[in-house]
Amino acid sequence: MSLEERKRTPMALVDTREAAKLLGLEEPTLRGWRIIGKGPEYIRMSPRRILYDTEILRQYREDRRVIPVRAGSEATIAALQS
Repeated sequence: MSLEERKRTPMALVDTREAAKLLGLEEPTLRGWRIIGKGPEYIRMSPRRILYDTEILRQYREDRRVIPVRAGSEATIAALQS
């Protein structure tokens, strides 16, 4: 989704607890990632109120999808040779 499309689409926002559930993580993991500058984008509404856009969370999860390749397949062999 482009930036312009995101501006026109109403955001569905969730708190850290719900964001962690959506990502399959523990809440402290997500908090720790924020401290070290890792993880999905978030919105700091106030010093104690952090929200996450569910579309950003979905995209973050999709960007980490790994499609395994069977050992011995042509794709695996080609990847190892390059």
